[in-house]
Amino acid sequence: MLEKKQSSISVNSLATAIKDFDGKPLSLFEQRDVDEFLNLLFDQLEGQISSSKNPHLIQNCFGGQYSNTINPQPCNHKK
Repeated sequence: MLEKKQSSISVNSLATAIKDFDGKPLSLFEQRDVDEFLNLLFDQLEGQISSSKNPHLIQNCFGGQYSNTINPQPCNHKK
């Protein structure tokens, strides 16, 4: 994109190719967070490659474990 004169690209064909959980094309006017979008995208990609030579490609490339740690700050109040 840096070397091209075109300043933007259209995502219309991508959005209509990816279906929501109800099987409808994604709406370009509906806001989604990245987690929801990636879940939709990866679910569909996994479905398409499930019968290929490498059915676990998405899991191998993007799989992992999610960890969340909360470290409370010391508190000076008395009970």
